[in-house]
Amino acid sequence: MCRTLLVMVIGSMFLVSVGYAGDLFQDDFEGADIDTDKWEVIQAAAVNQHDGVLELTGGEFCLLSVQEFGDFVLEMEYIPVFHCGGWVLRAQDANNSYMVNLPTMEEAVANTPNHVRWHIRENNAWALTPGDIPALTDDSEAPVELHDGGENTYLVVMEAKGDTFNFYMKDETGKLVLVSTFEDNTFESGKIGFRMSGSAGVEGAEQAQFDNLVIRTELAEAVESRGKLASAWGSLKSD
Repeated sequence: MCRTLLVMVIGSMFLVSVGYAGDLFQDDFEGADIDTDKWEVIQAAAVNQHDGVLELTGGEFCLLSVQEFGDFVLEMEYIPVFHCGGWVLRAQDANNSYMVNLPTMEEAVANTPNHVRWHIRENNAWALTPGDIPALTDDSEAPVELHDGGENTYLVVMEAKGDTFNFYMKDETGKLVLVSTFEDNTFESGKIGFRMSGSAGVEGAEQAQFDNLVIRTELAEAVESRGKLASAWGSLKSD
């Protein structure tokens, strides 16, 4: 399997990851099976771990961590395959959590393509519907064009600190950019996970791949090369 590592830099440079201190959790999704010491599978039909990535197709709430977190910084690679991928933050269960998703340019206009979209789910209902997107920062669009197809990899970083949630991405120059901020005090801590719209494992549902997920205690100012992320910009990443 090959996919282009898109967060691009002009010239020959290396992908650098944000510097952090204090690992809390990590999964590089190697192997054929989900690590059930780390994850609770909610919708098995939606979950497929292969070729060193986690692939999710529909399933609504399909995977939640066993471990719970309060304040944290989450970094991972996001590879959209069809329309959108979603992450669950501070989940109490599948019916109560925060959720953020990142639609591609190919998503329907009504779902604000290429934007960061925040949601709250309480008691099995969305408190913020897709039409009620809360105020974002002035730069509310993703700093790169996100596209379907499973060929492009984007580095995303989410910071949960008290009532404030910050979403960062690498832009086309390789700079980490604060794209969106959301504030709410409904949930103080909980699990992380994934939420994809559509029927589990069914063609036409949202589909995305994820890799190299790390949760740390804080976001540091320095940057450093780290692990599998030390790949050349613009090169082909082969699994």
